[in-house]
Amino acid sequence: MSDSQENNLSTSLNGFKSFAVFSPPQTQIVVPQFISNLSKSSAAINKPISTLLGQELSNLLVNLEKKIDAEKTDKIIEKMKATNKCKLVSNITLIEHLCYPYQKQPFKLIFHTDIPHPAYKGKCFTLRGNIIDRNNNIVILDEPIQFRAVIYNAEHPIKTIDLTRYNEKIIKGNTVIETLSNIYFRKLMIMEVSSYHPSKMFNLVILADDMNKVEPFVFSKLVVKWTKLNPYEIRKKFKFDEFYNFLGNLK
Repeated sequence: MSDSQENNLSTSLNGFKSFAVFSPPQTQIVVPQFISNLSKSSAAINKPISTLLGQELSNLLVNLEKKIDAEKTDKIIEKMKATNKCKLVSNITLIEHLCYPYQKQPFKLIFHTDIPHPAYKGKCFTLRGNIIDRNNNIVILDEPIQFRAVIYNAEHPIKTIDLTRYNEKIIKGNTVIETLSNIYFRKLMIMEVSSYHPSKMFNLVILADDMNKVEPFVFSKLVVKWTKLNPYEIRKKFKFDEFYNFLGNLK
C-alpha cells in the first residue's frame, strides 16, 4: 500500500464511530400449557385402538347390565302390585305403626344416597344423610341419638325380619350408629334374597331410639337378588364376542 493510500485510510477511520455488539435480552421462554401437556395426552393417543375401543365396550356392558337389572326389578315390583297376592305396606302406614302413639316429631331424616336397585345378597352399600327439622333445615342435636338399620317385610302383617332362613343375621355391617346430625351407615349387606318372601321385596327402615324426637325413614321396595347379571349372557345375546374378536385383530 502507498503512502497516499495509508493517509486516506487513516483519515476515513478517524471519522468512524464505534459500535456495540447486539445481544438479545435473556428472557425466559414460556411454554404454552397445551404444549406442556402434550406428553401426557400422547400416552392416551399412543394406545392401540383395540385397547381404547375395548375399554369403551366394557363401560357400555357395565351400564347395560345395570339398566337390564333395574328394568327386571321394576317388573317384579309392578307384577306384585298387579297380582294382589299380598297387600303391601305403605310408607305412611309403616311409620304410623312404628311411631304410635308419637306423632309429628320435631325432626326427621333426609338421605343423599338411595338403596341399590336392585341390591345383591352379601354386596355392600352405603347410606348417607342428615337429621333435619320440619322446615328441611339440617340440625345439630344437643345430645347424640342412636339409629338402627332394620329390615321389615313389605306386606301385611307388619313384622321385623331379623334372621335368614339359615338363622343368620339378615342385615350386617355398620347397622347401628350414634350421631348429632350426620347419618352414615357404611358397608350394609343384606344376607337373604327377597324372592323367598311373599311380596318378593323388603322394607329397610332407619329407626331412632327416641322415636318421640325423630321420625323413622323407610326405604321401600328393596329387592335383593343372588348375583349380578352374567356379562357373558349379555355378550352372547348382543353378539359382542364377535366384536371382541374383531378388536383383537386390530393393530
